[in-house]
Amino acid sequence: MGRRSLTDCLLLMILLVGALGLGWAVPPAVAHDFLAAEMQPLDDESEHLRAMLVEIERQGQQRVMQLGRWIGWWTKIKDFATETGSDMMKSFDERLAKAEKAQSLLGGLIDTSPPGQRYLPHVGWHNVVTIGQLINTIKDERAKWAELIAKGKATWHIAAVGWITGEGIQKTIDDLEKQIRDINQGIRDGTFVVHIAGAGWVAGKQFRDRIAAIEQQKQAIRDRISAGEYEVFIPGLGPRTRKRIDEEIAGVEAELEKRRAIAAKGEMMIHRVPTGWQSLTQVQATLDADAQSYEVMKKTVNDGIYSVWIVETGYARRIDLEGRVQRYEETLEKTKDAIAKGDYAAHLPVGGMSSNAIKKAMEDLGKQLNQPNLEPKAREAIVKAIELHQKSLTELQSISAYDLAIIAMEKAEVTGLITGVMKLARPDFERREVVRTEKEETLAEYPIDLAIWTKPLELQLARLRQAKAWIPTGG
Repeated sequence: MGRRSLTDCLLLMILLVGALGLGWAVPPAVAHDFLAAEMQPLDDESEHLRAMLVEIERQGQQRVMQLGRWIGWWTKIKDFATETGSDMMKSFDERLAKAEKAQSLLGGLIDTSPPGQRYLPHVGWHNVVTIGQLINTIKDERAKWAELIAKGKATWHIAAVGWITGEGIQKTIDDLEKQIRDINQGIRDGTFVVHIAGAGWVAGKQFRDRIAAIEQQKQAIRDRISAGEYEVFIPGLGPRTRKRIDEEIAGVEAELEKRRAIAAKGEMMIHRVPTGWQSLTQVQATLDADAQSYEVMKKTVNDGIYSVWIVETGYARRIDLEGRVQRYEETLEKTKDAIAKGDYAAHLPVGGMSSNAIKKAMEDLGKQLNQPNLEPKAREAIVKAIELHQKSLTELQSISAYDLAIIAMEKAEVTGLITGVMKLARPDFERREVVRTEKEETLAEYPIDLAIWTKPLELQLARLRQAKAWIPTGG
């Protein structure tokens, strides 16, 4: 009986070798097919390696997506820098308009030729030459900044970035685009390196090489079968007793339970570019902290105490700008009231005087002029003085109107800045959103790493349980 069974087995082996050699279709292996059992660990390893190849490409494409998001953010920063340059040019144009308005006023006043000077509100002491020099200085400074902006060398302060030039912004975008190209190239040639739980830092080439080696190893097993050198034992395990397999199953189950328990507690550490080495609990904690920080920042913006850098003024807060507007309004009202009451004073040909003072002086001069025994020279001097006071009264009206116009202009400028505070704070808001999105995406990475971390043990456990069924139980 035993001799017949051996003969049947030899015939089956010859048929199998013949089928492999001739390329015949072989039916699927049954549970006790030793060839399939020996091949299974290699197939499992190959499956695991292919899963890691897929994971390498997935992590690479995810990083490409994240870098693309940063490119989008930096592109907005680039557009923002362009707007900032336009704001600076607008500021120069407004300063130039003020200076030219003052120049126009000086042209209509007396005593403005060098070396004489007149004091004008908001610009100080000037004559027709110095006001022209001021205008040229502003134009030169504007041309200098226009050239820097055109060449990308102007430096701006941007929330969440700091001081940076247009060249620096473009270089950052170029570097990010190069990273994307390098990642895609690395995925294609197998040099892109990522960290995978249970495997460490790996690249696709080593897995591709190992898969090729496994295929060679499987072919070597087939070659041994063809040569009649195949040894029958539990494939992939060798000689095994039920007790030993039970111990190995218990060990694998314990390790699986340990790894799953670590993951369940949120203590499994993984590495991703946006977070570095962190556990699930740590990432969730940083997300909570980021949310609180975001709310604090939003409140500071809403309360008007968030500080931003404005090209026209430097660092400023909304409440400070509103305070400046209020002070301009108060100054405007006080100036109007002083003009209405005749108490507004300015530097005039007769000195610093108000309209009330000029009228009082003219009244006193009129009384002196009415004296009957006044000498001709004295009378002539009084007439000239009255004419000078009349001209000064006319100039006072022009200067007071100019003063009101400049105050209103400056108030309008600051009022316009208030609405831009939220726009200037936007890069910080958007950066926080990008960081939060990356961390939220990282939360979904832990189950993926856990599956890869436990997959070899699950495959090993399945093999051990299958091998246990192949061992006779007796009876």
